Amino acid sequence: MIFNTIIHAIRSRLATRLILAVVLLLSAVSIILTTFFITRQEKLLTKELYKRANALAQNLAYNSRHYLLLPDRSTIQSFVTGVKEEADINNVYLTNLDGTILASTDTSQTKKIIPISAENELTYKEAWISIDDETKRVIVPVEVAIPFIDTDAMLIPASADSITQQYDNLRQITFFHPCFNHTSDEVTFSTTSVAEDYNMFSIMSASLSNRRLRVLIESASNPSWSHNGYYLAFNKRIAPRITELTLYEIETGSSKGII
Repeated sequence: MIFNTIIHAIRSRLATRLILAVVLLLSAVSIILTTFFITRQEKLLTKELYKRANALAQNLAYNSRHYLLLPDRSTIQSFVTGVKEEADINNVYLTNLDGTILASTDTSQTKKIIPISAENELTYKEAWISIDDETKRVIVPVEVAIPFIDTDAMLIPASADSITQQYDNLRQITFFHPCFNHTSDEVTFSTTSVAEDYNMFSIMSASLSNRRLRVLIESASNPSWSHNGYYLAFNKRIAPRITELTLYEIETGSSKGII
């Protein structure tokens, strides 16, 4: 009887320990699986949230690319206001390269400067930029198609000091009197700078194939090509409100006044 009692007690303790071990094992597996699925679900939700925020930012950048060069900010302001209406969006703004805010849903931030230069690299890695525990930022570059303006291949050379600075800001340039060259692969036209009160004129050409802009002649306007492309007639400005009808010969590179 004594041995039976001892054996029964041992079996009971072993059974209890075995049950406890199984319960602990199942609990550990359950905790691990629950943690795994919660973490995975959180990552998936965060990834989807980033994709949504990035898609909104990409769409804003695409829609704004033609309007950033305009002095009127009302259009891009309406764009950022529209994006702000989406759920979970705290703030939307457009800046220039140095971080100056051009348009924002918080109008009090306009013209303020935020540091973004160091953050741009993260944009291409599809990573959030943390602001605080609850706020994260996504940055998307706005690709503005500003053509390169070549001032090194002028028909009539000009010194570096005489070349106007109007080419630094295309939105301050007015284009007029366009005409095709003899091969119809470039458009030649006159330009004047709004910032200079229409006192600075020049003749430029634009390639139809690659949109390359080239300055042809400074202090001149109203170009007109001959049908064979041998000559270019234009008005040369020799003084304020005084012009001279001039003929430029392509082959010789010489020009002469006609009237």
